[in-house]
Amino acid sequence: GLLEERPGEAAHDRFAQFLAVRDYLRAAPRTAPFVIVVDDVHLADHATLLLARFLARERRGIPFFLLLTRRDERQGLATEVQELLSEIDRDATTIRLPALSEEAVGAYLCASGVPRPDPELLHLVTALTKGNPLHLRSVTMQSELAAGGLQGGLEHAVGGLIERLS
Repeated sequence: GLLEERPGEAAHDRFAQFLAVRDYLRAAPRTAPFVIVVDDVHLADHATLLLARFLARERRGIPFFLLLTRRDERQGLATEVQELLSEIDRDATTIRLPALSEEAVGAYLCASGVPRPDPELLHLVTALTKGNPLHLRSVTMQSELAAGGLQGGLEHAVGGLIERLS
């Protein structure tokens, strides 16, 4: 990628790239504002975080919407990443999307075609997925439900996580 870290890359070279991105966004012909999305920005490389911070600060004259999604958990993140995310937060409007409640998880499961589980299983699903719709989706994938119901979907999702461990 254009912003990929390169050994020996000087900070002024990277800054020149950032200026080029900003100038392109300012000068590009458009019929609507730009939308720039970086999903899971907490996992992004250093250069992407720096560019996001730069664009958030240099947004004057650029009709764009910069959407950065990230988990609120900061434990396990490098100190430098935490600091960059905090700096981006200062220049941005943060919209917190809390985890789905147990009741909302139950409604999600019903909307996904899963029979409402008993309270104990619902509590377990909510705890394991942390109310995250993406994780809920992996538990409720139709192929997994057909193979073993909601418990089979949970077993498959947890098994997939365990397989990724070293």
